Amino acid sequence: MRTAIGRATLCATALIVSACAFERSVTNENVEKLDPSGIVAGESDRLDVLRQLGAPPEKSIEEAGTRSVSADYLAYEVYEQRCFRVGFDQIWLIMPFRWCFADFPYRLAVEFDDQGIVSGVYTTRRDMIWPPFQNEADRPPPTTVQYSGDLLK
Repeated sequence: MRTAIGRATLCATALIVSACAFERSVTNENVEKLDPSGIVAGESDRLDVLRQLGAPPEKSIEEAGTRSVSADYLAYEVYEQRCFRVGFDQIWLIMPFRWCFADFPYRLAVEFDDQGIVSGVYTTRRDMIWPPFQNEADRPPPTTVQYSGDLLK
């Protein structure tokens, strides 16, 4: 009897563990390789920025075609989504449980004044979390590095 219960417990545990998965998707990974060192606040204009960095990439797969562009701001962002999934959808026709967290872990931003001249260049890094094992309280504050300008003063 104990052997049967032990085997049933082992099989149930194996089934549950096999239904768990970590998923991660990253969009615009190459943004982190962009070098903003040639962009100088007070001297560079929009065309200089676009020549050096190119047009800002698409934000995410879901928002394909939209870009962070305005008259006074260009954002080059990495979009990342992390999910933890428990699902038996391959075995039974039930919906899986899924916890996801999406954010922009890296952002390169360029701000312009009213004449289209660069007023500030900065990057921001944020740590990502794995739900449901971590939450926002576990995440340290973002780190911002200013390359030029007085944007953060």
